[in-house]
Amino acid sequence: MIVMKIPSPKMVLSFLIITFLAVPAYAQVWTLKQCIDSAQIHNRNLQISRNNMEMGTEKEKEAKSNLIPKVKFTGDYKYFIDQPTQLMPQSAFGGPEGLFKEVQFGTPHNFNLSL
Repeated sequence: MIVMKIPSPKMVLSFLIITFLAVPAYAQVWTLKQCIDSAQIHNRNLQISRNNMEMGTEKEKEAKSNLIPKVKFTGDYKYFIDQPTQLMPQSAFGGPEGLFKEVQFGTPHNFNLSL
């Protein structure tokens, strides 16, 4: 009778490590141009410089927009149903002393435009 021995976990782990290490690993081959392009894309100093250039362009646009004159147009219309009434002494208009007359000032329509 043949008795099979169950492999220990250390033996299984050793077998897996040797198997994976025996497989040759191939590196990706890049040309010089690919290396330079990758460096230019991922270089932090270049990214900061590009962002600073974009900020400068936007600030230039902002400065140019401040040179354009600003135009603001507003309008207002009011209609007074009852005009304000004030009491004036009639003596101011050559009338008797001690009597008052109702006087209305202004117009019922008030229209304002501003530019």
